[in-house]
Amino acid sequence: MLHWYDLLPVVSYVFLRGKCRYCTMPISPQYPLFEIATAAAFLFAFAMHPADLPYALIEAFLLWGLLLMTVYDARHQLIPDLFTLIIFVCAALLLFFTHELLSGAIGAVIAFVWFGAQWVISRGRAVGSGDILLGASLGLWLGWQGSITMLFLSYIIGAVFAMYLLVTDQATRKTRIAFGPLLALGSVIASLGVGQWYFGVLGF
Repeated sequence: MLHWYDLLPVVSYVFLRGKCRYCTMPISPQYPLFEIATAAAFLFAFAMHPADLPYALIEAFLLWGLLLMTVYDARHQLIPDLFTLIIFVCAALLLFFTHELLSGAIGAVIAFVWFGAQWVISRGRAVGSGDILLGASLGLWLGWQGSITMLFLSYIIGAVFAMYLLVTDQATRKTRIAFGPLLALGSVIASLGVGQWYFGVLGF
């Protein structure tokens, strides 16, 4: 039976030197890495919104859901609806703080239509239904400018990553790559306001 002091994030792993106290079996480094990433997500949210703690807390949980989805999709190439639901609910709650209901709705529609069209045209081979729902949820969070920025960055990052895998012989042209993590990275970068700045320069 594990005790509370065996379950302290990161600290227990370091103290136990990466092994179970009772059976001495090695503990995968993925656990402390995920714990560190979770802490980083919360710190990021609070650093971005230090004057609005309720907003920062909700966004932190959104990023946590995004992190869960990223790890799961990278492993299984599947986006569970539960993780998307966490992101959607948090995104909807954040709209009550920003009052950007119209922009959020348009952002969700842009991502939904973009992935939905690909799903219909490819008959589900190019993207999955999970990508459609995830994209719409993230579009709700980011607004229309952020949604477009997220999609653009996700495909650029994906192209660079795929090229790296091909050059290093770690994949072929037929290898499937999980798109959820790419959307996650693109959305986080978009949340920094890159899209708003660019569209502002264009006068939108």
